[in-house]
Amino acid sequence: MKQQAIILNQALNFTGLLWRGKSGLVCAEYQECLNGGCSSARAHVTFTVVPDCNLTISANIFLEGYYLGGGMMSNCLNITGVSPNPFDADTIFVSAMDPNSPYAEVDRQPGILKTNGDVTVSFGPAVVANSSYYLKINHRNSVETWSAAPVLLTATTNYSFSSATSQAFLSNEAITFDALYAAIYSGDINQDGAVDGSDFLELDPKIQNGEGGYNIGDLNGDGSVDGSDFLLLDPNVQMGIGAAIP
Repeated sequence: MKQQAIILNQALNFTGLLWRGKSGLVCAEYQECLNGGCSSARAHVTFTVVPDCNLTISANIFLEGYYLGGGMMSNCLNITGVSPNPFDADTIFVSAMDPNSPYAEVDRQPGILKTNGDVTVSFGPAVVANSSYYLKINHRNSVETWSAAPVLLTATTNYSFSSATSQAFLSNEAITFDALYAAIYSGDINQDGAVDGSDFLELDPKIQNGEGGYNIGDLNGDGSVDGSDFLLLDPNVQMGIGAAIP
């Protein structure tokens, strides 16, 4: 029985445009397989561009330490020279988590968090459209934060962690100092799930050494590790802030 596999190794002489859902003719290399044997050839083949399988997640997230007021955050990536974009706050990771115990991670994607709290990522094919997943947010010196409940993911999904603390699992978020938004707690420098004395032990020598730049001890994203970062850390240590997960 003949089985044929077309492999587009190299597209030549494009005579069509790769628009989603469109078809066209392309000169491409392919393999033709018959009874377990394959031979390479080159011919004109017809292609059809299938819809993108990735799901896009647009979220709004504020980091407690980076928050400046009025719905804006420090542009840490820019002022530390990591990014030329003045609207880049920091890199975060957005994960789609299985809604059932043990809540395994299905996909994890990085995204650039903007100073207005917006971030957009696209999950791969492991995340199935029209299914529900917890959303998990990780940032280099903030507390891991999950969505309040599994979120139904479609081709494009919007979710706000900033509109209310109830958007986070067990309402585990801070209220911004201007009382306008919810924000992910800062201070988990060693990423062990708790803001405690071990984070102070990470922070203190950085303060004493006057460290700066893109530094994990920079809790307020101003490019310096100093007493202002301790003032963010200390109350969260005193309150025993930590991750709340299903």
